[in-house]
Amino acid sequence: MKHTLLVSMIFWAITATAKQNSEPLKIQSATVYISGAQILSTTQTNLIQGENEVVLTNVATDVNDQSLMVNATNGVTILSAEVKKNYLIQDSLTPTAQALKDSVEIVMAERKQLGEKINTCKLQIAIIDSNKKVSGTNNGLSVAELQKLLDLVGSKYEGILHQKNVLETHWAKVDEHLNRLQKQLAVERKNGNQDVSMIVLKLKADKPCSSTVLVSYYVQNAGWSPVYDFSADDLTKPASLVYKANIHQSTGITWDHLRLKLSTDNPREGIQAPVLTPWFLAFNQPVVRSYTKNLVNQGDHLMAAAMAPGAYAQQNSEINMGGARAEGNLYVIDGVQVQPNGTLENAVSVDNSGNNMIFDIDIPYTIAAEGHNQLVSIKEFQMPAIFRYYAAPKLDKDVFLEARISNWEDLGLLPGPCNTFFEGTYVGQSYLNFANTRDTLDVSLGRDKHVLVHREKDKSFRSVRTIGNNVSESVAYSIEVKNSRKNRIDLVLEDQVPVSTDKDIMVTDLETGNSTFDAEKGKLRWQLSLNPNDSKNLKFSYTVKYPKSKKINN
Repeated sequence: MKHTLLVSMIFWAITATAKQNSEPLKIQSATVYISGAQILSTTQTNLIQGENEVVLTNVATDVNDQSLMVNATNGVTILSAEVKKNYLIQDSLTPTAQALKDSVEIVMAERKQLGEKINTCKLQIAIIDSNKKVSGTNNGLSVAELQKLLDLVGSKYEGILHQKNVLETHWAKVDEHLNRLQKQLAVERKNGNQDVSMIVLKLKADKPCSSTVLVSYYVQNAGWSPVYDFSADDLTKPASLVYKANIHQSTGITWDHLRLKLSTDNPREGIQAPVLTPWFLAFNQPVVRSYTKNLVNQGDHLMAAAMAPGAYAQQNSEINMGGARAEGNLYVIDGVQVQPNGTLENAVSVDNSGNNMIFDIDIPYTIAAEGHNQLVSIKEFQMPAIFRYYAAPKLDKDVFLEARISNWEDLGLLPGPCNTFFEGTYVGQSYLNFANTRDTLDVSLGRDKHVLVHREKDKSFRSVRTIGNNVSESVAYSIEVKNSRKNRIDLVLEDQVPVSTDKDIMVTDLETGNSTFDAEKGKLRWQLSLNPNDSKNLKFSYTVKYPKSKKINN
């Protein structure tokens, strides 16, 4: 009875001791921000009753500790969760570096084999050379036997020499290729070799069970930037705007066949609202530098030290402000409801109900871990546009076609480069900047050589006269516009007259024709409608009076 009791106590002690499992995480989804990404991963682990230690691998290299969230099913209690570096893995390579390393090993094996064949040829040549010496010093051989031996040596010698030359040529090429691979591998090791992270969990289970562990964390080495394709094939039809994203990540793990969400949010901007402090005026005093414990002196700059992602410090203020963002959404995985997940009707759904817009891409993508951009299409919009031509012949002799788009505010557009196509032809790249855009978004479709504009000074009108102590200069310009297209066009043409900023300089005798004139800016604006092959001539003139003792610089 005592023996049985002792065995039971030992068994209980063994089972009560913490069990350690090692489980690889599988990435389920990623929410990619303008800077950074929120990654959701899961794994399945078998637990004993009591305390368990689970080491989670396949973790990104730059996990932000404060953003780590862990959940487990089947009533398992999470006692602790900690991100650690795995220093037992000496050589953690990106997929590109690993492929280069594999190629180096294959080429090295090929070079070794070639070297062995070359050495064999050298040995055969050495044996033949020694046989030639023997035959030359052996006077006991007959003439026929000597001739037979010489023929045999000659035929073998020639073939082996040829084989040796071929092998050495091939060896040189292989050696050169190996040298290039090793140099590229060295570069990839330097740029892509990263520490390997792991997450160590301590879990408590009330009974032996299998549990699904859900892990969410934020990483900095990822992000996306917008790029657009704008095309107009016909001036009578809507334009097309394709919203794309250049996604990059260098987290140390490949996002394999992953469903992505793109958010227009940027967690690194901080979430704490600024606070105004009193603005006191005082006379200048000698500058005395002082640094708080949260700031590091680097030359003439103050830099925040050891702040969480999304945190920022406000200098020249009595208040230090900081903040960090965490994603609190849950998901549904293997029947476990962790986030409500709706059905998508299209490949990409747009959620703009919050402070920022989220594009939910239903098509899985693979994003390599080397940091290279992966271009992903987000949405395509058919946009009713009003097309017009614009010219400022004083600055450029060409006429530009513009598409004017209204109601663009709800599309979630961010500033970015725009590739422009007109009538099926690439016309160039522009940059969409919405900072100063109001009701209408203007997109340039490039130069149109079918609409001609010619501006010249009317020499017959120009005159310079001296009246008393003043000089009077009169100038006139003529602008001719012609529509060589087969359809009617609307054209906005702008020019200008000088504006005086000095009371001694007077701009008089303005002739602005039928233009709309802005006297404050000196801008003349014509809105023209031109039928096919139609042409119009525009004129304007002005006179500038100033003291003859002075000279106008422009």
